[in-house]
Amino acid sequence: LYDEAGTGNLYMEVIKDGNRYHFKVKEDAFVYLPKMEYQIAPYNRTLGSKSKRARALVMFGGPLMNFILAIIVFLFAGLIQGFPVMESSEVIITENVVAYDAGLRTGDVITKLETEDGIISQDVSVWNDISIFMSEYKTTGSRSPIIVNYLRNDQEFETKISPWIALNNLAIETAIHSEGLKVIRYVKANDGMVNNEAMSEFFNPEKGDLIITKFIYNGNEVDATNLVAVYSLFESYKGDSRNAEDNEITLHLSTFEGEKVVKVTPYSKKIMDYQTKQNGIEIVKVAMHVSPRSKFNIGKSFVFSITESVKSGTAVFSTLGMLFSGDISIRALSGFVGIASATVKVARQGLVNILYWTGLLSVNIGLLNLLPIPALDGGRLVFLGYEAITKKKPSQKVETWLITATMLLLFGLMIFVTINDFLKFF
Repeated sequence: LYDEAGTGNLYMEVIKDGNRYHFKVKEDAFVYLPKMEYQIAPYNRTLGSKSKRARALVMFGGPLMNFILAIIVFLFAGLIQGFPVMESSEVIITENVVAYDAGLRTGDVITKLETEDGIISQDVSVWNDISIFMSEYKTTGSRSPIIVNYLRNDQEFETKISPWIALNNLAIETAIHSEGLKVIRYVKANDGMVNNEAMSEFFNPEKGDLIITKFIYNGNEVDATNLVAVYSLFESYKGDSRNAEDNEITLHLSTFEGEKVVKVTPYSKKIMDYQTKQNGIEIVKVAMHVSPRSKFNIGKSFVFSITESVKSGTAVFSTLGMLFSGDISIRALSGFVGIASATVKVARQGLVNILYWTGLLSVNIGLLNLLPIPALDGGRLVFLGYEAITKKKPSQKVETWLITATMLLLFGLMIFVTINDFLKFF
């Protein structure tokens, strides 16, 4: 069916015995239903009548809009949050962290850092001086509080901070304690990548402290008061054994119920190396929870929007790579329930984090839609590639069968992931 001349009339082309015939479709060749009208669509208005390039652009259009959306939201995130000013030692402080509890406030300027025992000392004029001090503090395994000299309104003050130690591959934050490490913040997790839920029974600050007194891994016993040994244990941990028990670390705990022993499984070194590379998350982080002040920069914001979009894209492929290599379990995947739960948590952290999350999801959706799966746009592009190479269209029957089969598999995966989400979150 076609109407090349654009006359408004439809024509049917028939080839019989080598002869080509054209028949005008009668005007009464319409089917009317109450409040509905069906009309035979002209072939030149269908997607199949378009060139391969035009069809490819249509199929790529959806993912392209996802990428454009990601760039836009990352741009706004950059414009809102600004970029660190490393040429000064002026700090930004949030509530409910050790620096805030010690009296530091946003706008204070740190002038000197020194451990209470006097072993480590650093004059501070730029942000890198703070980084150098904290690096040495961690390397030496110091347990001494830090004396902070700072300026506020041109007046000099002094305070004392006991840094927190984040064991990020266990999703916990701790404070130095005479018996070991006192758990301050704890995120219960058992998602196929990390399992620390055995600690949840004993983490109840209202009832008493939860203190880690000893770590045992691979036959090596480490006293939690020996911070150099603790850092070494976690930073050398691999967690890549096919035998799950070989990846476990035994914790000796001092709890409100007495001495307890539990087993946990940290994130593997491969996952943590990826987190460090992508997001700057260290395996072990010793922190006073001070941040440099930020400054608006439109040029950096544009560059930031592109780099963050690319980082989000590489994150998708890295995750798929770890999934297929067995470094993470399929249980780590989340569906709409998991995404909704994560979105609620992100929303509590402010607008910038919401923008980051939106950009990451948008890139994820765009790239996943481009995977060479027949039911997705990526699969349709593969069919187009086949057509371009062979100069003939793929069998419509085979194409339909592949699309249906992969669609059913995707629905099955979606159901599995949704059930897994309910088991994780409810």
